[in-house]
Amino acid sequence: MVSVRCGVLIAFAVALTAAPATAADAWLAANVRGTVLMQLGSQWTEIENGDSVANGLPVRTLQAGRVELRRRAEVLQLAPNTVIRPNDTGSMVTVEQYAGQLTLIESRGRKYQLVTPSFTASTGGASVVSSIVGGKATLVVQHGRVPVRIKGRNLLLVSGQTISSGAGNAVTVTGQSGAVPATTPPGTDIGGQPDVGGTKIDNGIGNGGIPGNGGQNGNAGGNGNPGKGNAGGDDDSQN
Repeated sequence: MVSVRCGVLIAFAVALTAAPATAADAWLAANVRGTVLMQLGSQWTEIENGDSVANGLPVRTLQAGRVELRRRAEVLQLAPNTVIRPNDTGSMVTVEQYAGQLTLIESRGRKYQLVTPSFTASTGGASVVSSIVGGKATLVVQHGRVPVRIKGRNLLLVSGQTISSGAGNAVTVTGQSGAVPATTPPGTDIGGQPDVGGTKIDNGIGNGGIPGNGGQNGNAGGNGNPGKGNAGGDDDSQN
């Protein structure tokens, strides 16, 4: 009997210890405007101020939607028509961006990686603005030093520099002296460039880069966006 009680107490103590760690992985939604959704299974559910967004869930904003995902000193700011998926593995936070504009403001001491269809950036301790609009990808470094892998090249960007790419292999770097930054120093690990398009999540991207209604009935024209949850039908521009 004593051994059974000890086992129960140990299991209870482990559960109490584990619970806060799980909660810490979640993001808190703040400054929500317009329609913002997170994907639970195959369904998109609307997010409101104060809602908790579990680690690894895709999040998207509609035409007039904006949101800040906060966790400690880490902030992810999503502009309208943006689709991302943040995933914290413990050793590193990977933020997959599929469309729109994302601003990352990160705390020092965390290893961050921003992954887009065009580039991969190691952004730990830096602040950046990443945009994917109309087939053009742009990364602006607001603060810090950011190693970037883009179209087979390893570059190092510093505060005030911007890198952009479109069709073909053209890469443009502006800011500072306007020169292409130095190649990433040996030993800097920014990882390989993953095939983002192969990630099996429903990002609901319709034509023109504007999210549809969860991929169930895509808004081919890109004008009418679903208003609430999965119901659809309302024009988000009226929010």
